[in-house]
Amino acid sequence: MQNFQFKSSFAWKILYFLFTFIVILTVAGFLGRFWWGFDMVCHFRVQYFWVLIFSAIVFTFGGKWVSCILATIFALINAAIFIPYITIVKPTHVDSPKIRAVAINLDFKNSSYEKAASFITKSEPQLLILEELTETWKDGLKKTLAKFPYFVRLRYANAYPIEEDSLKPFRGIVEKHKTSLGLFSTLPFENSKLGQFETYPIPYVMGQFKFNGKPFTLFGAHLVSPISGTLSKVRNKEIAVLAEQIQTINQPTVLLGDLNMTPWSPFFKDLIQKTGLKETRKGLGIYPTWPTGHVSMQIPIDHSLTSNGIIVHSFRLGPDIGSDHFPLILDFSPI
Repeated sequence: MQNFQFKSSFAWKILYFLFTFIVILTVAGFLGRFWWGFDMVCHFRVQYFWVLIFSAIVFTFGGKWVSCILATIFALINAAIFIPYITIVKPTHVDSPKIRAVAINLDFKNSSYEKAASFITKSEPQLLILEELTETWKDGLKKTLAKFPYFVRLRYANAYPIEEDSLKPFRGIVEKHKTSLGLFSTLPFENSKLGQFETYPIPYVMGQFKFNGKPFTLFGAHLVSPISGTLSKVRNKEIAVLAEQIQTINQPTVLLGDLNMTPWSPFFKDLIQKTGLKETRKGLGIYPTWPTGHVSMQIPIDHSLTSNGIIVHSFRLGPDIGSDHFPLILDFSPI
């Protein structure tokens, strides 16, 4: 009996530690503007919710009512942030021709060329955005990409605005694999632009097109992963520059790509506020896109954003193609 009581007491200590830790992370997630680490922890609101709900249930059975109430309150705080994304509504249905755009973070470590080629062929996009497009990937998708007569590519290896030691490992990886961002199209370009700010590239590509006589602009982007204070500053600078470019466009606009932040980041909210773009997934589902191999940790860091003048017919994720990201599939039409 004494041994059981000890184990039971130890289990309660573990649960209280986990509960306290998740509460701290919940609060810290609101302080992302003050430190890059706080911005990183804001992305796991769904996971915090489930841990806190589990804690509340256990506290209930243990008769620990104060702890149960606190766990429930903080669970609801997290839920309030992501609930708008799971309120199910249907995209606007319009009987008109539509465009399919697909965005894929290929993952330079991935070598599943046949899976990616098969997915692109089956999904039949008119517009294709490829992120982490290496020379090896370009060769692996040679036959598939030949179906897109128009394209632009931005190479951004070893070109970042902040030259500090903490960037060296990241630059080395990108330079080694000659990473680029490509926009491939079956529609002819009316205009195109590669991301450039002063002396260094900003990882976005822009294409302007016409569909059934209606003009529209498509941005494809792949922002830096903010895994350090320095890289966080780079990512935030990229957000600001991308927002400025989108603000200059006076026609219906779509932004697709890996922005390396979830909708609950304050910097994502800045992008939405400055550009006036709307989140496609809001009201349709959370659609976590990364990492593919760890279901319990998946978060939505790949995005589809649209302006007024764009009708969204459907939005969904593609299958696992061996990358650490799921592809995005957007059907839309300009009006």
